[in-house]
Amino acid sequence: MPRPLGGHAPRGRQPGLSETLHPPIWETQQLPRAFSNRRLGPPHVANMKWKPIIVSKEEQAAFVRAFSKKARFLLDEDVDSDLAPALRNLGWNVRTAEDAGLRGHPDENVLAHAHREDRLLITHDDGFLDDRLHPPHRNPGVIVIPKGESAAIEALSSVLPIVGQFRQLFRGDKIQVDADGTIKIKSTDHKGMRKTSRYRYSRGEYALHWDENAEED
Repeated sequence: MPRPLGGHAPRGRQPGLSETLHPPIWETQQLPRAFSNRRLGPPHVANMKWKPIIVSKEEQAAFVRAFSKKARFLLDEDVDSDLAPALRNLGWNVRTAEDAGLRGHPDENVLAHAHREDRLLITHDDGFLDDRLHPPHRNPGVIVIPKGESAAIEALSSVLPIVGQFRQLFRGDKIQVDADGTIKIKSTDHKGMRKTSRYRYSRGEYALHWDENAEED
């Protein structure tokens, strides 16, 4: 299990899920640590296609004013149900598929329920990423996380500081968090075209985006 992000557990006791999931960066006022007007990231980025995201304090403030709305979540039945109380303890509004009477229901029903209740679906099932089966206009937003307790916690710790605080930005988007921490976001651009962007966001310390056209050193 990864170390607690919001502090250390008392000696001799393993941290619970709530402690492990709780990073101070999940609070909106901590976002400047991730998006600031200085160069972000470690002193050396091995792959120069990863570029730091540089945003001024004024842009940060305008962004928060325009888009700040806390998301609500639905946990698919393939996700460990112990994550639900852990997330609730951190102030998130979470329902499970079992809570909603959806255990054993087809994916279409699960996504339709999430859409009706305006909840982002958290799942391990990458089948939800298929736009042919689950088109954007029926999609309230999906987060696909890797399997395994440690990997799932790391994924949620990476993605929820942004997705959880700015619900409006991710309506209709499909978000996949890889085991290496890469966040892939499939969204619709201003021309109505679907595109996938890649980001890395590491515990509030830096944010990077993947620039496919950047030249390698």
